[in-house]
Amino acid sequence: MTCERVVAAQCISQSSDLGDALRALPTITVSLPTKAAVHPPPPLKDFPLQTPVVHGPPYDYVVVAMYAKCDGLACRFMRVNLSPQPVQASDVPSIQGCFLSTSTIDNFVIYYDANMKALDCPLHVYYCATSYAERSNPNNALVTLTQSLSIACRRPWYGTVVVLKFANRACRNYVVMTVDDVLRARDYFAYFA
Repeated sequence: MTCERVVAAQCISQSSDLGDALRALPTITVSLPTKAAVHPPPPLKDFPLQTPVVHGPPYDYVVVAMYAKCDGLACRFMRVNLSPQPVQASDVPSIQGCFLSTSTIDNFVIYYDANMKALDCPLHVYYCATSYAERSNPNNALVTLTQSLSIACRRPWYGTVVVLKFANRACRNYVVMTVDDVLRARDYFAYFA
């Protein structure tokens, strides 16, 4: 089966609530004729970072996540700082800057792909619960992401979304997302959201 798969990850070119640090990310646009042709995104220069992207408490490390801003035109790869939480032996992502300060952030985990096969590395989805509950701020970036499928989003998703990838099924630590993971997130938002 051949279907056109387009995954767009664009860097922030103008003002952003994420700050100046993310403006240095390269623009990556990948057009994929088949799933077999999917390759990880090219390595980012000077990645992983030796210093945190955002000022604040000390961070353990940085990973790449998918960022779908509600008023954005396409999904983007962005760097996310992680800080350790020793009590629970897990990492805490620093994503508050992706959402409005008045928003309530909620999350869920995607354990299965579109074929209901268990994912070795589940995806952790953070979303704006306020926008979703009020049905305000439809997410145009997710609509753009799902357009390459025969069915676009059956129902619109509301509010900003950040997707991170867990390192394993224990769901405690995160790793860098790849284009394959973006395709899994796209399938979720197209078929199940």
